[in-house]
Order: sequence, then C-alpha cells, then structure tokens
Amino acid sequence: MIRALWDRLSAYKEARYAGYRKDAAQAFEKHELLHEIYWNDGGERHPGPLRASWEIGIPGSSNFRVNIVAGAQGHLSLTGDIDSAAWAYGPPNAFARLWWMACRSTDSYFMEKLRIGSGHSEWSNWDEEAACLEILARRRDEHIGAEVAREATRMIESGCYREDAIRGYVADEAADRDAWEWAGDLGAVKSSAPFYLQAALKRCDELVSGWPRICEVHS
Repeated sequence: MIRALWDRLSAYKEARYAGYRKDAAQAFEKHELLHEIYWNDGGERHPGPLRASWEIGIPGSSNFRVNIVAGAQGHLSLTGDIDSAAWAYGPPNAFARLWWMACRSTDSYFMEKLRIGSGHSEWSNWDEEAACLEILARRRDEHIGAEVAREATRMIESGCYREDAIRGYVADEAADRDAWEWAGDLGAVKSSAPFYLQAALKRCDELVSGWPRICEVHS
C-alpha cells in the first residue's frame, strides 16, 4: 500500500513531464543550424575545438531561436528565446560537451549540473496535488505523524500559506530527524524550462553531428 502511494506520486509527475517533453520536442523539431564558430586556444596538447558557438532556429523566425556556447573552463551555456541556462563542468572538447548534456534527458545528473552552472535551483514549481500525495506517503512511512499530516494537508488545501511555510512546518514537526533533507522539496515538480533546454541541446547536437543519436531517457 505504501509503495502504491509513491508510485502514484511518480506517475502523476511523469504524466506532467511527458507533456513537457512532447511540447519541447515539437518546439525545436524544425530548427536548422544557422551559424557555427569553432576555435581552439589550448595549444598542441588539446587537439580539436575546445570552444564553439552554435545558433539554431527557423529561418525568418525568432521563435525559440537559441545560441549555445561551449565556452571556457568546461562551461556549456544557452541563451535566446527560452530561459537562459548554463551547465558545469563538462568535457574539454566542444562536441563532447554538447553531447554531454544533449544525451541526458532531464535526469538528476542533468539537473545537478544545471543548478551548478546556472547558480540557482529555481527549476521547479510548487504543486499542491503532488504535495498532498507526498504528505500521505510519508505519513504511511511514519516520517510524519497523523496530526502533522492533517495540519499540513489543511495548510495546502486552504491556499493561504506559502510553500516555504508549509515545508518549514513539516520539517519542524516531523518525526523523521532527517526531515530537513527532504521537506525542502515537498510538492516540487520540475517546470517546463528544463525540458525545453534539453530539447534545444538535443536538436543542436543532431544538426551538428548530422544524425539523431540515442539518448538516455530519465525524468
């Protein structure tokens, strides 16, 4: 029964993510490689391009046009008609660095490197249904008591409390001494932004390499 609650939460999130993946793939499926620059400032010890800049988009349109740069010190960055982002730190070769994130989908490694490179962790949204499902699952796992679960659910459903207040209450009152390690992510569901970022990187890699490559599929 307990496992079923966690499975229900995972299925709820995955349904949301599947829609994001589909929309993001469609946003970039007709993009073309508009501009590319390569340079190597690493000397003879580092053959191949260490840095590169690619611009992809639909000719004559600014919709979802992006510029991707494999820059200095292993950084990979993206700017343009979607959220700006950066990933750190990747392989020295520019092509390998593009593939490094283009192949990942939006798994935990992709998100970790995105947070490190971008310098913030605001890549998720508060979701009341996900929060309620997790509260119930953690009550069944005895991470929180019945009274705490009831009060947290009331706070969520009332719509009168900010998510940080709800997370703080759960962390303070939980029976689990490690609650602060998970309460900060209570109700967090990835926003659409990481899916659009990954789709842009994947499309750029397809255009640069000349063929679509098999990517790992993780949410």
